[in-house]
Amino acid sequence: ICPADADHLVAIGWPRNQISIIYNAIDHDLVNRTAISSDKYDACFVGRIAPTKGVIDLVTVWNIVCDAIPNAKLVIVGGGGSHEYYNKLLNSIKEHSLMDKIVCVGALPETEKFRLLKSSKVFLFPSYEEGWGITICEAMACGLPTVAYDLPAYRYAFQQSIVTVPIGDKRQLANEAIKIFRNVELSNKLKNKSLLQASKYNWDLIASKEIQDITCLLKNNGVQN
Repeated sequence: ICPADADHLVAIGWPRNQISIIYNAIDHDLVNRTAISSDKYDACFVGRIAPTKGVIDLVTVWNIVCDAIPNAKLVIVGGGGSHEYYNKLLNSIKEHSLMDKIVCVGALPETEKFRLLKSSKVFLFPSYEEGWGITICEAMACGLPTVAYDLPAYRYAFQQSIVTVPIGDKRQLANEAIKIFRNVELSNKLKNKSLLQASKYNWDLIASKEIQDITCLLKNNGVQN
């Protein structure tokens, strides 16, 4: 379970020594094998097209970014939401006259998703609800600086390797992205932090730790091999 859930269990009386913190992981081998797309974007979002993912927020955010950087382009990758909400997203893009600056490509195979991530400069993720943030980790593994709303799960998983802003603060989210676009040194610093942090979430490492923790928990409870 994640650290936040562990704290909740302890609060209701579950013994701390019977709780193991297990993190998620991503397919680093696939990420590393994937080539960069020939389509270039300034920013990328990957996620379900649904209200909790803050996708409509992206339109406002990108409108602010384009006021500062007129030719900036954002690609939105994802599907799975309702037809009504997807139309709401498209209408919002039209209302802000951003049809040539925001591209919606729908759901993609894993390889194509990683190709677009690698061809982008920043990962924008204004989600309002996450249990861990696997898409952030995938973006980090692709070397992208990430700007996201400040959700509790990120503090455990990603620490200081991503940029966070108060939940719902679209203007600050945009401003932080603009800072990264304009500052190569900052961009490179965040990229290096992202790659280092993402490297900790490798399936071999996570699986090995899980086996060790399960073995330890069984021994603590008198179960022998």
